[in-house]
Amino acid sequence: MKFMKNVVLGFTVLMLAVSSAVTSNRLHLGTAEARTSGSFAFSSDLRLNAREKAAEAVLAAQREIFLEYYRADYEGPFTGHFREWRARLEASQIYQSLRRMPKGGLLHIHDGAVGDAEWIVDRALSEPDCFIYWGPASDVYFHGQLAFFPGRRVPPGWVRLRKLARTCPHIRKELLKLYTLGPEDDACSDIWEEFEAIFQRVDKFICYRPVFLDYYRHALLSMARDGSQFVELRTAVDPILAEDGHSILDESVLNLYRLALADVHDRYPEFNLRIIVCTWLGATLAEAAEQMVRARTFTEAFPELVNGFDVIGEEDAGNSNAFYAPVLTSEPRVPLFLHGGESLSLADTNVGEALELGARRISHGINLGLFPGLEEKLRRANVTMEVCPISNQALRYISDLRDHPAKGWLQRGLQAVLGSDDPAIFGSSSLSDDLALAYLAWGLDLRSLKKLALNSITASSLPAERKRRQFQLFSARWQQWIEDVLARQYVRDAVDFNDAALRWLFNNGFLFPFHGLRTSH
Repeated sequence: MKFMKNVVLGFTVLMLAVSSAVTSNRLHLGTAEARTSGSFAFSSDLRLNAREKAAEAVLAAQREIFLEYYRADYEGPFTGHFREWRARLEASQIYQSLRRMPKGGLLHIHDGAVGDAEWIVDRALSEPDCFIYWGPASDVYFHGQLAFFPGRRVPPGWVRLRKLARTCPHIRKELLKLYTLGPEDDACSDIWEEFEAIFQRVDKFICYRPVFLDYYRHALLSMARDGSQFVELRTAVDPILAEDGHSILDESVLNLYRLALADVHDRYPEFNLRIIVCTWLGATLAEAAEQMVRARTFTEAFPELVNGFDVIGEEDAGNSNAFYAPVLTSEPRVPLFLHGGESLSLADTNVGEALELGARRISHGINLGLFPGLEEKLRRANVTMEVCPISNQALRYISDLRDHPAKGWLQRGLQAVLGSDDPAIFGSSSLSDDLALAYLAWGLDLRSLKKLALNSITASSLPAERKRRQFQLFSARWQQWIEDVLARQYVRDAVDFNDAALRWLFNNGFLFPFHGLRTSH
């Protein structure tokens, strides 16, 4: 029986690969060179074994079947608002395969947007003492802003959310629109203004101790369930409001993160959390210096938790990395993981400045192509780029994900990792959505998927001994995943079975249908 199963599996993989090659000739989505094995120089040091090559054929066939569904629509899933077609992506077999893939570490994600907007709305609606500002935006408050006021007078214009919900039957839908970016924001002339307003609307809700703990338990569990082995969270370590109205500060806030992580360890004992302390691009030098002092203090007190510094915010509207050089280069040094190039402007020189300042990783780099020779300098310096495809599209830097510059970086050998940036606001998952889109839009091969995950461990802030453990854990999970891919011999995607090979497999019981699958006889 085992022999026959292996024969059937091998034949199925072969036929899927044949179908993949036939289908790819008909596709309008993607390019032939992107699907050529070995075209991504950044992963050229890896070699796949026989089982991995067989799994790669299965994944490639699943990808082609998904893309074939959008053959008549050139734009397909790569333009527009991700939130609108996320359900269609998640229903595909290729997404389900990549969702189970071990991801290594999630190195680029921000506090306040690590979770799920639906979780925030549902939790807010369940809180009897949660208030909402439902008036027009002012210099002080944002429409839809949430907050708690334990032991304090409730300011004018604020009402209990539960009371408002009784008179607004569509309140949940309205709040979801206020806490995410989507089609409702198309008319917004300044997407960053709306983006930052969302953080303001939910910040005082998340930063209430009981909510904070549950929010991060839920978010960290979601990341672990999504296949991430650890996460490096960017946060300013802002004060948290306690139930009695007093503020929880500094080391006590870090202890709340540790408490949330301890609960996650009950189900995922190997999962870990690291924190990169942030200041913002509108801060004065004195404010940034104060934040750097806090980062050093936290690193000394919690070396297993805190080890990094960043400057965040809209680059086109804020100060440059060079402006903060006196702080960023001050002693004792803290490892730098800096944003740079989240812009389309030649005036934004943050990537080059981050390199000069000694950043170990640089985020986004959208405008890198405007600076000839800089990509080669980054490559020689062994800098790793943090790439966040969904974020870059949602914030209007990339209109079509097939045109994302990171695809070229990887082809030319610049090292990178994938990040999800602010998934709660974009309506995406912890990392699977960005991974799936990169695989579909850029034509990545299996070596490249593996290299992205390995890079996330290599480029992490983890000490050497913990990196070794993460590599061991990843290797075990990777082999298990490869076998899982090979064991799932059925195709579950909406597609016309016009290829005789696939139709034969279906008719003879080797492929199994699911809701929405169509056959042509």
